[in-house]
Amino acid sequence: MVAAPAGFESVIGAVARAAVGDSDLEIEVVTGGPTRAESVGRALGRVDSELVAVHDAARPLASGELIESLLSRLGSRPDADAVIAAAPVTDTIKRVADDGQTIAGTDSRERLRAAQTPQVFRAARLRAVHAADPARVLAATDDAMLIEGAGGRVLFEPAPAENLKVTTRADLRLAEALLGDRDASAPSSWIRRVMPNVVARDLEASRRFYVDFIGLAVAMDEPGFLMLFSTSHPTSELTVSSDEQREWDPNTGRTQMAIEVADVDASFAEAQRRGLPIAYPLTDEPWGIRRFFVEDPDGTVINVHTHI
Repeated sequence: MVAAPAGFESVIGAVARAAVGDSDLEIEVVTGGPTRAESVGRALGRVDSELVAVHDAARPLASGELIESLLSRLGSRPDADAVIAAAPVTDTIKRVADDGQTIAGTDSRERLRAAQTPQVFRAARLRAVHAADPARVLAATDDAMLIEGAGGRVLFEPAPAENLKVTTRADLRLAEALLGDRDASAPSSWIRRVMPNVVARDLEASRRFYVDFIGLAVAMDEPGFLMLFSTSHPTSELTVSSDEQREWDPNTGRTQMAIEVADVDASFAEAQRRGLPIAYPLTDEPWGIRRFFVEDPDGTVINVHTHI
């Protein structure tokens, strides 16, 4: 359940659906509110489960293992209302005086933890605290504060160092580097470049093909065309147009496009697994390109390749 800023629901929904790939996980997008608390409340209202996890998009490197550990911890502690990801405080913490300019004292960091997300709650308990005091809800910087303020028990689970929050440009560069390491371990989903402009008779069939197999996401969907893009390389865009604008290659009678991927062997194996029509087998070309050709549902020939 994704709470997205107003006007960005379709784009964010497309990115989320592309991220889960062939998984049976259902993605639903709701319009968020002007505050964090209101966004959480709107999404929470659409959830029907005993436990619910709340996570901030500003922490894009949260792992499945961390979420599973939080769910398992709360599931095994019926006396607790919530469990949060938290990290030890490594800096020396100073209290500032009322004048805002001088140090009033130093707090021990041994018993301090930096709260992070994901945070997992008993859903009924979280709904109750959201409904109890609107002013307190708006002032909360995370949902665990609401449970604490209502006298509930909140546990914590150690968070890995890479569960960082992207706040500054330096954070963004670090996150990109860490995600690059992850991409290297799963290169079949990494699209480097898309050559644009494909036309199709059946836009819905083309949508399924390019989203499910190629791994693109829908940026825009209007009568007559789709605009698709790569979530791993956002500058790549592909426009799929309707039959009225169809252009034919005079030599083949088909339209053509090219996609550069990081692991063409993995892409070829996936095309075979899906039973897609292979127009030309996987081959090493003399000019340093390894490629194969596959057809989309409308007969467009796609050159899927990588540089050796």
